[in-house]
Amino acid sequence: MNYAHPELLGDEADSSVALWNEHYKQSKWRLDELEYARNRHAKEQKPKGLMLLKLDDTKLPIRFVDTLWLVGEDRGKRELAIYKLLKSEI
Repeated sequence: MNYAHPELLGDEADSSVALWNEHYKQSKWRLDELEYARNRHAKEQKPKGLMLLKLDDTKLPIRFVDTLWLVGEDRGKRELAIYKLLKSEI
């Protein structure tokens, strides 16, 4: 899969959601994407909301355990997690 440069992602997005699983963990872009979004979030720039949605039991990188993360191993849990994120923006 071909991904855009992290700098092109999320500058205008209000929220950023990473769907965390074993495949994403193997992605060469994952840490660039997450670091970029987290650094902007820390500077109170967009994205204001930052969430990792765990799709399986793949462990989170240690430097992201303090980031909002929810378990979304099935469709219902994923929908609830996205709803919580959207509700926090209202």
